[in-house]
Amino acid sequence: MRRSMRPIPADRVREAEAPWRACLSSACPVAYYGASATISVTEVSATVHHKARSPDPLICFCFEYRISALERSMHGTHSVNPIVLEIQSRCREGLGQCQIKNPEGRCCLRNIAQVLKTETSTSQGRDSPVGGGSL
Repeated sequence: MRRSMRPIPADRVREAEAPWRACLSSACPVAYYGASATISVTEVSATVHHKARSPDPLICFCFEYRISALERSMHGTHSVNPIVLEIQSRCREGLGQCQIKNPEGRCCLRNIAQVLKTETSTSQGRDSPVGGGSL
């Protein structure tokens, strides 16, 4: 669970005492919970990738990368995923707003690493090799 204040609807923030926590279970309909209230996935303005109902959810909210772009960028001879390099570079430049834009309230690179690891291990069972895909 991660502490976060976005994108909880402003009128709901006052209902429970801080801190709000993000529910990271993909099966749970709760997006955030506090000491005395919960906020469902249907009430938030953006949803973390593992709760998204979309077939191609955002994984990087700061720079608007979707999982499909991440998966496409894995094919090639890159030792490190080029999207990961770009996100890292832009964050070093101070352009990331993870705590505000990401519903989990943290940098997306942990989630990206998880997606890349899953995709790489899935792809290893195929005949064609997959290049890169690690942080």
